[in-house]
Amino acid sequence: MTFDSYQVREEKQEYLPQSYKHSEVKIDTGKEIVAEELLRSLPSQKLMLPLWSVGIPGKTFRTVKPIAVRIYFDEDLFFAENDTLLLYGTGISPEEAIKDLGGHIIHFYEYYRKLDRSQVAGDAIRLKRVYENLLSEE
Repeated sequence: MTFDSYQVREEKQEYLPQSYKHSEVKIDTGKEIVAEELLRSLPSQKLMLPLWSVGIPGKTFRTVKPIAVRIYFDEDLFFAENDTLLLYGTGISPEEAIKDLGGHIIHFYEYYRKLDRSQVAGDAIRLKRVYENLLSEE
């Protein structure tokens, strides 16, 4: 800050009332952004978020690394998808779509872990490797 800017600041402070206290000033912020409303109003928008755990009744898993989930709204449904796992979930809300995706992730996690390496070919080899180190059961 230069000397000139201090002078400007002092000049501005002359116009403040003597009773002014900084802590009494209420500053309104912008309206809370609700992801569901944003996605419904802008169908071409896609929201990326990390998924740190997935669960089904009776089982909960933590992800070893976060799973990147893309959420978007199309044809009156929310979609949650992950390109690496080649999976998606759907629902009437973003939460429901993520829960559906989580169910698919657990299904394929258990499926690929049961398979021997000699039983997979093509892209299934890559998926088996990905699923082997994807989750840890809580």
